[in-house]
Amino acid sequence: MSEVSTNAQYTGGLGDKWLERELKHVNLGDIRLNKRLIKTSYCIEGKASGSINQGCSRWKEAKGAYRLFSNKKLEDKEIYSSHYKETKERIKGNQLVFSVQDTSYLDFDSHIKTKRLGSISKAYTKHKMGLLLHSALAKTEYL
Repeated sequence: MSEVSTNAQYTGGLGDKWLERELKHVNLGDIRLNKRLIKTSYCIEGKASGSINQGCSRWKEAKGAYRLFSNKKLEDKEIYSSHYKETKERIKGNQLVFSVQDTSYLDFDSHIKTKRLGSISKAYTKHKMGLLLHSALAKTEYL
């Protein structure tokens, strides 16, 4: 696998190979897909607020990312399961773990062709359409 630059300042001391550890339990049924997932994840991490083309330094990487996302073998439950296992391992042995939570409203009302969105607001005569994002950060007293 070729080297991909990472943004280690956000990994909380996990080092520059944190995605390999975080995704080590993922099994997409093909080692090439597993490697592509890690490589693509590093691309996205490097430019999380940008598009895939902005995150990937070359078209070859972007094309690989698009192929990965369109592959039927890519299942979110595999990724979540690996993340869950690694998070559980990181917090094991701590007597106190804080779960810092936040809810964000993602407003897609202007995206008229987007399907299967729910109402996020009843404050207007027309319901605003979008998604609710509820995130949580597990934090120990030592990290």
